[in-house]
Amino acid sequence: ENSLPTYYLNWHKFYNDDTYALLRRIYFSVNEKKDIFAEDVFVQYMRILDGYHTRISGDEETKKRINTALKASTKEIKRLIFTEEGRPLFEEAMKKAVPEWKYNSSHMGEIAGWIAAGYLAKTPLSYRLQELDSMFLSIIRKNAVDIEKATRNPQKIAGKTDEQLTQLYFKELGDTRNYYSHYKLDNTGVLEFNQIMDSINVLKATIISIFFSHMGIEKDLIRRILEFDSEL
Repeated sequence: ENSLPTYYLNWHKFYNDDTYALLRRIYFSVNEKKDIFAEDVFVQYMRILDGYHTRISGDEETKKRINTALKASTKEIKRLIFTEEGRPLFEEAMKKAVPEWKYNSSHMGEIAGWIAAGYLAKTPLSYRLQELDSMFLSIIRKNAVDIEKATRNPQKIAGKTDEQLTQLYFKELGDTRNYYSHYKLDNTGVLEFNQIMDSINVLKATIISIFFSHMGIEKDLIRRILEFDSEL
């Protein structure tokens, strides 16, 4: 009870921090809607967590340096693949996929950009999510095995250890987010609907734990609050 004024002051500070304004607005907007697809809730929660990690990791601050490195790498890669050894390799590979493709400076510049981006891209979403989860009670990890075992396809999890199932779950969280965000055709690695529903509660609990932490609430108290929350 004596901590309530402190919690309030910390929340007021967090609420007025523009760094997190978009994340807060999306979270409360999603929870105010009476009619919304579960898949949309899932995607928005994943975006909130990804966006939060981006802010605390400093990824935005290093964006310019990454872009500069990307441009420099692209130029060097383009020079290398224009050699006598490089041309046959890329020309053959591209023409198999796109018969009308022509080996010219413009197209090779595109290929060089793809290669450079692949090397310099940020770490996968699954890794960023694990990193964030470890900072906030490991709620996702603790529920990963049970959610994976809820699949209607037992062959998918047959013979896998708990750690393998955990890693699979983190990967499928990212794959599912991408599938519903970009309306992809390939649903490989996408969670089943019942798993999405369970994941929504797990992701929501993680977001709430982040909000509580900004209020200055101790981790043990956050854990107890979440354990007795009937909606999670």
